[in-house]
Amino acid sequence: MPKKLTTEEAAAYLRLRPCTLEVWRCRGRGPKYQKLGRRVIYDEVDLAEFARNCTVLTVDTFSNVTKFATAPNFFRGGESK
Repeated sequence: MPKKLTTEEAAAYLRLRPCTLEVWRCRGRGPKYQKLGRRVIYDEVDLAEFARNCTVLTVDTFSNVTKFATAPNFFRGGESK
């Protein structure tokens, strides 16, 4: 069973301020959460998934970066032939 975290614990897990999670909830953003009455709780598994989905891939993280970097029009937005 996933560990349940309060807003404060979830914010610490994600290294955010609790008010950031509160604002995100009001705006319909952020990780999944559950409301039990007035209480808000987060599953640790959902927090890990949210963080994983926020990963930004850069050119350096592609395993075949040389294939892309050597394509004739890669940096000009065109397709290689």
